[in-house]
Amino acid sequence: MLNDVLCIFNPITLEITQKSAISPLGTMFEVHPFGKDYILYGEIEIYRISEDLKEKWSFSARDIFVRCGSNDSAFEMKDDRICLYDFLDNYYEIDYDGNIITDIMK
Repeated sequence: MLNDVLCIFNPITLEITQKSAISPLGTMFEVHPFGKDYILYGEIEIYRISEDLKEKWSFSARDIFVRCGSNDSAFEMKDDRICLYDFLDNYYEIDYDGNIITDIMK
């Protein structure tokens, strides 16, 4: 992932075998495998991307997914949900289909 460009490449030949683009509103931080898909954790959005690099869903909230005044992570993948905090310390839980399970606003 190069922020808005997603690539799958052959590590031996370094040849790009698939390439796609997303349109994030902010910086993308991390890629996490999830089965055959990928969960992308970004500053403003969370994406689920299929193995063929198609967007399945995206989720955004009130503020950026970064914790202020805490060294704890703003993003955590659990077995059945993704847990998120935003800059204002609002808490969100979404399932792996992108649906809100919990949102607690401060």
